[in-house]
Amino acid sequence: MRHWLPFARAREDRALRRQRGSRRGWWIALLVLLVVVVVGRLAAPSIVKKVVTKSLHELPDGYIGEVDHIDLRILSAEVALVDLVIKKENGLVPVPFLHAKELVIGTVMDSWKPRSTLHVLSPVMSYVDGPNEARSQTGPTFDLEKLHDQLPFELVRVTIDDGQVHFRNFQTKPPLDAYATGLDVTWDDLFGCLPPGSSACHSKLRGDAKVLKTGKLTLRGKFERAPAAHLHADAAIRDLKAAQLSPLLKEYAKIDLQKGDIDLDARYDKTGKSQSALIIPKLTDIEVMGGDKENTKGIRELGAAAAAGWFERKSGKKAIKFVKKPSGESSFEIVDWPKKSADSDSQAD
Repeated sequence: MRHWLPFARAREDRALRRQRGSRRGWWIALLVLLVVVVVGRLAAPSIVKKVVTKSLHELPDGYIGEVDHIDLRILSAEVALVDLVIKKENGLVPVPFLHAKELVIGTVMDSWKPRSTLHVLSPVMSYVDGPNEARSQTGPTFDLEKLHDQLPFELVRVTIDDGQVHFRNFQTKPPLDAYATGLDVTWDDLFGCLPPGSSACHSKLRGDAKVLKTGKLTLRGKFERAPAAHLHADAAIRDLKAAQLSPLLKEYAKIDLQKGDIDLDARYDKTGKSQSALIIPKLTDIEVMGGDKENTKGIRELGAAAAAGWFERKSGKKAIKFVKKPSGESSFEIVDWPKKSADSDSQAD
């Protein structure tokens, strides 16, 4: 028995050394991983920023983009473009086209496959009507095919939180600003929707916002490819005061509304190059004002008052129909609004 004791102790010593070596190996591996994460955390944002900055400086139509810094969030698998600004390069438009607190490209697992998400936080978009192209602003041309190529994985969701959209005209006195605030949008199930697309695309769109001071906007829609791309959207605006629209209408329709409430329902469809829209106004106590010395304005305001009174009597029963054909030809007409069938269709959707 005494002859075997040294051998047993030797085996225990070797096992203990192997255990200690294994622990050291784990600590070394953990240390190496930590170094890689730290180096990646420090170096990757600058690399990504160079790539992003190059793309932002090559925007079409005379626009340029800037980003304050890149936040690489390794644990949540996100890349955030912080303080993103896209503006006209000539400096003649006093507000940027887009100013977003963050644009975040994220990664989620969908059926055990990685997918991409886009999350835009507090974006402010400004469309500007100016006397010429240099002082107008509609944003750079956006190519969805390039987005499909630039994302690391297939896009499945786009969300916008607390956004604003402004339509501005700085040439009027005072400057015109028609806006929507508190915009929250979610576009889900986008798999297969980006060009070239596939029949697997059955996405859903929903959004809510506040229009001017009192109006409340709700939006629900869907986008499919079966096989042609088809976008359908239902929108409603409630509790909008007519006087809040007056600056916009006075500039572009030469109509001055001083009193009344406006509700609007709208349906929009786009299939290929064909488009159609129905706008259903619901007017209450509308009052159209006159008062300047233009000879034509009195007649115009009288006609507008008559039209407003007619729509008020037909509240929610008549629709303004717009159609644009693939050839580019468009038309407007007043049609009956089949409210019951439309409501049943919306419930079916």
